[in-house]
Amino acid sequence: MRVTSRSRWLIAIQVFLAWTIAAAATPSPSAVISDQIIGTVPDGFFVIRTTILRPPYYYQFRERVEFVELAIPSGKVRHRCTLRETDNHSDAAADKPVWTRTEVKTSACKMFETLSLKRANYIVPRSTGPGTYSFHLDAKGVTVKDNWSQDTPTPAALLPAKDIRRQIATIATIPAASLEWQTDANSDGLTSLLELGDGADPLHEACELDPVATTARGTTWLFLRFRCWSGDDDGDGAIFYLPADSATWAKDEN
Repeated sequence: MRVTSRSRWLIAIQVFLAWTIAAAATPSPSAVISDQIIGTVPDGFFVIRTTILRPPYYYQFRERVEFVELAIPSGKVRHRCTLRETDNHSDAAADKPVWTRTEVKTSACKMFETLSLKRANYIVPRSTGPGTYSFHLDAKGVTVKDNWSQDTPTPAALLPAKDIRRQIATIATIPAASLEWQTDANSDGLTSLLELGDGADPLHEACELDPVATTARGTTWLFLRFRCWSGDDDGDGAIFYLPADSATWAKDEN
């Protein structure tokens, strides 16, 4: 049978449409964590962590809210418990998506009792304006400068890029059991959400840094808030805090 030019175009269009539909039928899975710091102790800090888990198909996702204790300065998880978890579904055949939220039963999470027992310091409120110090992320790492200095402020090195990458690999993690579509967990049963090793995007391109640090009473530690995504085609991401000792650069300045 002779295939005409018109037939070839029709076949090409059908193949393209079939490929597009198939691609749309299996979206990329993703997991995103977002931390909000709520307290500190001399060697650790506490966050409320919201996690959004999206499996490799449409019309379903899971939300989890946890109380997490992290170690200073490593960022390793010391304790975590779930405050709330929901499964969210939508009918794929419906003309307009209507999401149904189902509460998942969780164990008791004694957040306030833990903060009280450990005598946690609460976070100092901050204004919307610039702080006394401002922080900047570039290819070499994080620098800090004194905005109130009478002289032209000279940025001081605070966290080298290699140290930041190492901390991110520890702190921007999620239990591998939460990611049914992945199997690459480390020895602790955790999976890193950010690929920032060799060949990855430069750190200052993959991450944004809040120029004003979060502080707490009774400690020289500051907490720098990062927002990181590890690639245009990767939906995984993390918003988290890295601790930095203010005494380090204050000593260098003097």
